[in-house]
Amino acid sequence: MGKKKILMMDNDIMIESPKDIKKMYHCMEHYQYVGARINGMPDDSVVGQVYRTGGEIQKRYVSGSFLAFNLDKISNCFLNTYNEDWIWLFLDTNGNEVKTIIDVDQMTYDPFENTVQNALFQENGEILWEGTYRSPKNKKEESLINPTFWEEILEHRKNQIEYFDCLHISKEVLPIVQKLKDVLLKYIQTLQPIYFAEIFQNYFNNLNDWRTLLEEVTT
Repeated sequence: MGKKKILMMDNDIMIESPKDIKKMYHCMEHYQYVGARINGMPDDSVVGQVYRTGGEIQKRYVSGSFLAFNLDKISNCFLNTYNEDWIWLFLDTNGNEVKTIIDVDQMTYDPFENTVQNALFQENGEILWEGTYRSPKNKKEESLINPTFWEEILEHRKNQIEYFDCLHISKEVLPIVQKLKDVLLKYIQTLQPIYFAEIFQNYFNNLNDWRTLLEEVTT
């Protein structure tokens, strides 16, 4: 492959000028990652959109919707899950801030279309992100492969969904949110902590092989 600088861009992102891409690549001479401020439609999950509708915003991280990085300097790979960009970037930076230098726009969409279906698709990735975000900086791997840690994360996630009742939701959206709450709480009850621990056990076990492969394709 031989390429060293990568730009990821979702198909619903709009940029003002091609010069913005040049700015991103120039900035990578000094930073490992360079992101953008996402304007327009917030890049958020169904649950995140529920919180926004109710007047609150959940924790955020730099989006992979428009992100440039130096390929030969990364040390972690993507999980095959929703929120894969946040999880990957958070692990690779150990949760540190990422430089953002330009503004881009995300096209609008209806965040409550196919609400239950989309939320169920996203939920495992939401939980994996929650665990990644809450894992201690100096004990990330130790925590993420521990089922006891994921017991706490699942309980926390349950509390997040139950908190829907405390949000100021409009009458128009309220029936959708109430149904979503019931469905997600039932789904979370079916999840086992060992499932999430094993995902990260496999992830860390295979990481050296992935790094070897990355080195081969970038040299």
